[in-house]
Amino acid sequence: MSGDRVKEIFFPVGHYKNVPYFMPQDSIGNGGNNLSLMESQWQDWKSVADTQGITLWSHTEIFERKGYTVENNLYTAAPDRVQIQLAISGKYVEKHCCWEAISFTDPAIHGKAAEELKNFMEKQYR
Repeated sequence: MSGDRVKEIFFPVGHYKNVPYFMPQDSIGNGGNNLSLMESQWQDWKSVADTQGITLWSHTEIFERKGYTVENNLYTAAPDRVQIQLAISGKYVEKHCCWEAISFTDPAIHGKAAEELKNFMEKQYR
């Protein structure tokens, strides 16, 4: 989605005058986006946010959708993929947020992959 389209959909002129932050999700985990498109996506989001005078944050998805059934649905993302996501969006955003962190970094819920991601994130970002 181009920056002009983003602006048209999310920021009609004057509509968000008092909104201090804008935090779009990167949609990598859910399958709505891919890493090859992230750089231009965040450039567009940043352009729109700057034009509107809004601080840009990122909602980083740290899961992987492998299907749409209960048995084959959401899994913890690999640390190397999350690192790429954070590196790309980090050029454009003030902060990162992750709604799913409590679940997808919990080994009791998502096993060894969650433990690996949790250890990676604690080592890299504390």
